[in-house]
Amino acid sequence: MMKIIGVDIGGTNIDVVFFSDGKYRHIMTLHTENIDDICEKIQETVSIMDVDAVGIGVAAWLKSGNIIHAPNLPSPEAPLNLRDALDVPVFLDNDANCFAMFAHEILGHASLLAVTVGTGIGSGIIVNGEIYRGGGIAGEIGHWTTGRSSRSDTGKQENLRCRCGGKDHLECYFSGWALEQKYGKSVKDLMAENRNFIYETEGFDDFCRAIANAVMLLDPSAVVFGGRIGMQFDAKILENRIYCYLMRGFLPRIEVLKDEIAVAKGACILAASSML
Repeated sequence: MMKIIGVDIGGTNIDVVFFSDGKYRHIMTLHTENIDDICEKIQETVSIMDVDAVGIGVAAWLKSGNIIHAPNLPSPEAPLNLRDALDVPVFLDNDANCFAMFAHEILGHASLLAVTVGTGIGSGIIVNGEIYRGGGIAGEIGHWTTGRSSRSDTGKQENLRCRCGGKDHLECYFSGWALEQKYGKSVKDLMAENRNFIYETEGFDDFCRAIANAVMLLDPSAVVFGGRIGMQFDAKILENRIYCYLMRGFLPRIEVLKDEIAVAKGACILAASSML
């Protein structure tokens, strides 16, 4: 039985899990500000636990195994440094793709759209049981343009600048970083004060409209939400709002996966499947 380490390198947290004998064990969580320390810690863990492979889900756009952009990471080269430093096979993929792999394994949908909401917004696409990557970076729903500037009731254009360098992206209005920037508090604190806060933001409507558009493009059997913010969503509220924008005939199940370390678990699945 293989022993595997799964790592989730997100915009705020880094989670590490150990997988063996069909069971996952959470090893550690670090703040992403300490991303440059992760190499040494993972090297120690790999050595102590006699690990066969490492899977890494990272909040970045990847093509041909290389990170081409990572706007929410303080050190985009750190995941690549980790890959190069380890003496065991290392497999790297987008974090939302890893989340999609885990969602597919435990929920069993042959086709699904997996959406993560945390520091940023990501999505992974499962078609016929396999990740769909397109040319490598398919699924970047967080960087769809919202059209907010042309819909402003005040006449004032809202071409906000996204962390990726673009303008008017969905992340500008609904991601963890954007909401914290607008309200001066973390989404976790804001939802503790008012559990309906997230549904009352203008960005929530933009978000649900984007999900509906993606559903009408892909026609998945399910949309599964996760991430440290996304896992707090109420599935029924999501369903009601998303279905407002769906044409007749589109009937995806709307599910919320309440697991903080789902991406790290998906990274284990990535490594295990890549070793076969």
